[in-house]
Amino acid sequence: DAQKMDIVHQLNGFVVSYKANDEWRGCKLESYVEGAANVFAQYLNSERRQEAIEAFSNAAAEGRYLGLRAMRKDITHNRQEIMQYASDSAKIVREELFDILCVTSKPLKSHTGHMQVEDLQDWL
Repeated sequence: DAQKMDIVHQLNGFVVSYKANDEWRGCKLESYVEGAANVFAQYLNSERRQEAIEAFSNAAAEGRYLGLRAMRKDITHNRQEIMQYASDSAKIVREELFDILCVTSKPLKSHTGHMQVEDLQDWL
């Protein structure tokens, strides 16, 4: 961001490198995605929030996935934006959204150990 590159171009750079490198595996991929998510999470907590949200929603699947990874760093603050991805058809996005919902539901489990539909509805 030192050169004040807009978020769309930064996000496109992430998408291109994510898609282009067949060598991403395991820890390397996770470290790369986590580092990028940390950077984009900072945008969500700045005056560039709306720019970031729009860039995520208009991005390729990998960019939307990164957006969810960034938003999950403050699920409470980003709840509404996260749920905008509920109808996304990309597998990578659906899997990340499911993971966020599972993580979020853990404290909502009933005494039986199973999440109740009412618990999820309360979160939504």
